[in-house]
Amino acid sequence: MPVMRRVAEAGYRFVPHARGDGFWIERFGDKPGKMFLTVWNGSKRRKRGDVTIDLAALGLTERAKELTVRQLHPDREIAVRRSRNGRRLTCALSVGAERTVVLEVR
Repeated sequence: MPVMRRVAEAGYRFVPHARGDGFWIERFGDKPGKMFLTVWNGSKRRKRGDVTIDLAALGLTERAKELTVRQLHPDREIAVRRSRNGRRLTCALSVGAERTVVLEVR
C-alpha cells in the first residue's frame, strides 16, 4: 500500500510521454522523485522489452545525465541507456504475465 499511496499522491497524468514494446504505460507526477510509470503486461506470457521515456516532452533534458530509474516492489535499480542528444531515457524490462510494475524516475 505505501507504494500505491505514493503513486496516487503524485497525480495521474493523461499523457505518459513514455512508450514500450507491447506494454501499457501510465504516468503519475511530473518531477523526478515524484514521477512514476506503471507498466502493464496484459499478455498471457512474460514479456521483455524496452520502455523509452521522452525527456524532451517532460522538460527534463537538462537533467538527463543525473536521472535514474528504480523499480518498486520488488525494489531494484534499473539500468538505463541515454540517447546521445539527451532527449530519451530507455530501460529494459521483464514483466510477468498480466502483471504491472511501477517505475520511479529519480
